[in-house]
Amino acid sequence: MICAGLDLKYWDFIKDDIELALKHDGGRVNIDDMYKFIVNKDVQLWAIHDGDIHAVMTTQIINYPQLKVVNIFTVTGKQAETWLDLLIETVTAWAKQQGCTAMEFTGRKGWEKLLNKKGFGNTQITMTKPF
Repeated sequence: MICAGLDLKYWDFIKDDIELALKHDGGRVNIDDMYKFIVNKDVQLWAIHDGDIHAVMTTQIINYPQLKVVNIFTVTGKQAETWLDLLIETVTAWAKQQGCTAMEFTGRKGWEKLLNKKGFGNTQITMTKPF
């Protein structure tokens, strides 16, 4: 089961997973920022669960001048091959209802092998150099 707009009463159960995913974000956002984004409905909170939470994800709709996309902001979980198809299908259907025409994902290199099999391809590389 996937839940979108997950009730924040579960925040204490999932915030550590989101915080772990944010450690790979290059320092742009911290867990307090993410909480505010979710409360303000700037970011959507998703969970894959069957009583136990298997994955947690946040998304954000981005309106570029020529394109509206859903951006997978963070995603974390175990055994992604068991839930990734469901996640992509559910978020794609939801994003189309929002008027999006594409999905973006920037993440660790480890996601590349798994996501290439799902139709994602490289259009750019995001790199960060800390000072």
